Amino acid sequence: MRTLTKHFIKYAAALAVGTLLPASNALAQSASSDGASGTAAGTIISNTALAEWDRGSERLSKPSNTVNISVEAIQTTPPKITLYHFTNPPGSRQENLPTTICVGSGGNQPVELRGAFAGTNTAPASLMP
Repeated sequence: MRTLTKHFIKYAAALAVGTLLPASNALAQSASSDGASGTAAGTIISNTALAEWDRGSERLSKPSNTVNISVEAIQTTPPKITLYHFTNPPGSRQENLPTTICVGSGGNQPVELRGAFAGTNTAPASLMP
């Protein structure tokens, strides 16, 4: 009976954790594509796990403790991406560019600029947005 109890506790705990996942995911919801929030801040999400098992022809069940999670608003700032190109006009930005490395089955290989960019200085590089 002791072995059965140990396994039951382990599986009941796994069930309890599994049922909490949807509630914790509510914290990760920020905004949908139309800007509306998935779950309003301050909303309380309650979860109670329920373990069920059969003992002979009898169906038994046992609820866990109830866990309450308060949804919090997460302030997100949209990322800002600026693309740069090589140039030499007045007002260009001078930056030292690290060597680009290609990782493959042959190991790390530095990537050299070729074609129109062959011989372009990258230490420092002249860049414009």
